[in-house]
Amino acid sequence: MRFEAHECGGVLPLDRMRSVRRLFADSYADYHYTSSLGDVRLARFLAVQDDRVVGYAAYEPVAGVAHLANFLVAADWRGRGVGAGLEQRRLDHASAAGLACYSSCVCEDARSQRLKFGLGLRPTAVRLGYRRGVSGVGVWGSSVVFTNCRAEVGEPAAAGIRLDRRRRRARAVGLAPLAELLTSGEVADDWYVDVLVGEADRERAARHGRLVCAGVDLDRHTGRWHHCYQVRNRAYAEGLSARPVVLVTPPGVSFSVPVQERSA
Repeated sequence: MRFEAHECGGVLPLDRMRSVRRLFADSYADYHYTSSLGDVRLARFLAVQDDRVVGYAAYEPVAGVAHLANFLVAADWRGRGVGAGLEQRRLDHASAAGLACYSSCVCEDARSQRLKFGLGLRPTAVRLGYRRGVSGVGVWGSSVVFTNCRAEVGEPAAAGIRLDRRRRRARAVGLAPLAELLTSGEVADDWYVDVLVGEADRERAARHGRLVCAGVDLDRHTGRWHHCYQVRNRAYAEGLSARPVVLVTPPGVSFSVPVQERSA
């Protein structure tokens, strides 16, 4: 087996692209990020055996941060060090480019979280019901945010609302737009919904009847870190009832998630 690195701005050869798509199609019921696999803005890292891609990892540089994405190892190659090799190469590449790393790890199992811990990243937030239908039809998944950034909370640069209709997610940046977001009619009860606030609105957010602290998260549009509060709705309840696998609950998270031992 060998590892390949493909720089930002490069196009994957057609045979490699087909093998990457097959890797994700074989592993997920409905992968939400299939269209991004061919994005030339990504730096991509492949593990290849006999012209078959058995592992894939990528990152996108945004606002001075490497957003780690699309990490997967084929089921028959797990436990052989492929994931660790890809993850180390990805982090080393980002570090050489002067970028800190940000990652959203799945909570269906702990493999990805253990890799992040082993390479010095730490968790900052847990987002319940963040993914639906990826691992299986009707399956609610959650995610843990990991980083090696100095996650210092600041005030939002500008208030606003961001919608992701494809993935049924919504975010209010600043507390003021939240009421509009919740009453707009565009966001259903089964959407993942959160709000990013700075210190000025933290106490108000904590007293809000529909919000619960999810930790600290990054505004990927500005590269700034903020307190993250999740809306208590159906997505939140379903994500919690699915019993997400979380190895460490980040400081400040105020909902109860069963925590496994990191060494388990």
